[in-house]
Amino acid sequence: MGGRWRVTIRDGQFSAQPEEGDFSGCDAVFSFDPSDFVLSAYQRFPGGSARGDEDVINRVRSLFFAI
Repeated sequence: MGGRWRVTIRDGQFSAQPEEGDFSGCDAVFSFDPSDFVLSAYQRFPGGSARGDEDVINRVRSLFFAI
């Protein structure tokens, strides 16, 4: 499922669509290589990079759960 995705989390609902634009209107943008994403999902470390609203970044990172 690589590539660029726009994810929306609103009212407890998660949706994802392929991103075809420039990420305008996003509160935060995350970039991961595959291994960083897996390690982040397993909460080994907050991998990848993120830019944007620091509160949103922290809330999104806390959505991952330990597997």
